Amino acid sequence: MRLAPEVAAPAALVGLALGSFLNVIIHRVPIGETALTPRRSYCPHCRAPIRARDNVPLLSYVLLRGRCRDCDGAISVVYPAVEAATGALCVVAVSRFGVTLAALHAAVFGCFLLALAVTDVRTLRLPDRLTGVGVGAGLALAAAAGVLAGTPRPVAAAAVGAIVGVTVLGVVRAAGSAAMRREAMGLGDVKFLGMIGVYLADWRLVLLTVVLSAVVGSVMGLALRFAPARRVEIPYGPFLAVAAGISLVYGDALIDAYVRVILRG
Repeated sequence: MRLAPEVAAPAALVGLALGSFLNVIIHRVPIGETALTPRRSYCPHCRAPIRARDNVPLLSYVLLRGRCRDCDGAISVVYPAVEAATGALCVVAVSRFGVTLAALHAAVFGCFLLALAVTDVRTLRLPDRLTGVGVGAGLALAAAAGVLAGTPRPVAAAAVGAIVGVTVLGVVRAAGSAAMRREAMGLGDVKFLGMIGVYLADWRLVLLTVVLSAVVGSVMGLALRFAPARRVEIPYGPFLAVAAGISLVYGDALIDAYVRVILRG
């Protein structure tokens, strides 16, 4: 749908603010801190509290030229990138689903996908605390949808999605580990797909996410294999996140197209 400027602008601003909050989560959760403690954001280099005027999404990074005002330490480009990406995904959510509970569902889902993917890239970890909060938020949204629709089906679908996600990737992990005689993937990936299943709430979309993640991972692996840069360890979480986003927006269309091809064959 075409999005009016009076709707797109607030969605983008909300997204930018959420992106700033996600940066706090991405930095703090892996080191054992919380979103509320310490109370104020701080420079990761000198730990000086960040002033309010230096905490405006995107704009502050530009005005500070990517440096801390106190110690002149470099501010990672990841910070404005996360803010911009969150702003964009909120606009996409409203554009795709309108100003509805479904748009909120998509935006919250996108925020957790982004936060966990970036955390996995930076730390090679998918923190249980963050995944767990994601599951809780997804179930709460499903419950709200159920109340509005007058049926418990959304919660049941979310629960089934989670079970399918954990079961499928758990089996893949066990089989891969047995075949390679080493851990094929971390348990964090299995739990992450369980969280994804809560939001997709459709076993077909969960299976599609697994397939798409393998495709995305293979393409990225080939690209890095021929790249001149040094070899790096690639976590699986970002591939799951990208695949889950595709499944949410285009999953039904992809499944329908696949079924039509099979039927014609």
